[in-house]
Amino acid sequence: MKLFGSLRSRGFRVGMAASGAAVAAVLAISCSSQGMIDENLELEDSGPATVGQESTPDADAVPAPKVARPRKPRAAAAGRVADVPQMAIERNGAVLNAFYFVRGEGSWVDLAQRIYRDPIRAEDLKAWNPGVKIATGSVVFYRSPTRPSDDLAMKPFHEDFGVPADSYTFQDGDTVEKVAEAKLGSKDSWREIQIANRDISDFAKVSSGTVIAIPPAEVNNGQILEQLAQSQLEGQRQNRQAADAERAAEVARQNPADLGQANVAGTTGSEDGVSQRGPASEEGPAGRLMAAMQGLPVPPQVLAGALAILIGGAFLLRRRAE
Repeated sequence: MKLFGSLRSRGFRVGMAASGAAVAAVLAISCSSQGMIDENLELEDSGPATVGQESTPDADAVPAPKVARPRKPRAAAAGRVADVPQMAIERNGAVLNAFYFVRGEGSWVDLAQRIYRDPIRAEDLKAWNPGVKIATGSVVFYRSPTRPSDDLAMKPFHEDFGVPADSYTFQDGDTVEKVAEAKLGSKDSWREIQIANRDISDFAKVSSGTVIAIPPAEVNNGQILEQLAQSQLEGQRQNRQAADAERAAEVARQNPADLGQANVAGTTGSEDGVSQRGPASEEGPAGRLMAAMQGLPVPPQVLAGALAILIGGAFLLRRRAE
């Protein structure tokens, strides 16, 4: 029994020692693996160098130069002037002969109020300018209320209402954007200035002292439209009067009986148009009857027949009385 207990105790110690050795081995392997992982990560971060070899820069390698994206020159932007033609255009069955650059308006109703002083025209503007985004600097085409019959020329808003452009002398350091912001209230209105100066192809090359045209900052077209409306109403009134006179003349031509009074006055009147009494206008039944019938719309033939019958009857009565 003592021998068995001694062996059992020794086996326990051996087992414990083996277990401890196994745990130590596992810990060592784990640490070694983590070190290799960290080393591999460092190698991956360091670039294409191989394991166990330091990465050294190639002395003959020349770094690639940075390629800057070319900026669009202002001259190319000036080419957009072609987007605004100089001749009238046709869209959706309407001839458009004027254009307006948006200056802060936020809707089609605002634009209709600005151009026509009539918000109802918003639908027309929207139909004539499909796909146009309402923003400062955008161009809107419309049919001129002052030149509705002009199917040739395309005019800007201020010229359409007879307002001349302003002038500005270019200074050192000026750009078309700066001038637009100073004169028109927004740098986004630079295109409007370019349209007003079609002869200048590149504003980046404009020298100091050059005089350019600037669209007016304000165009009071309300008074012009009011005068135009009054003129149109007066024209319509005159047209109605002429039409009424023409209809009256046509009725008179179709019904000559309506001219009986004028014809009677012509047969009994003098050359100067003043009515004169003839022999039948003497006192008596015939004269009274003739005077009474002059105001009636009766043809002169009827009047002459009635007068002959009256005179004949009076003659017979006188003979009988004798």
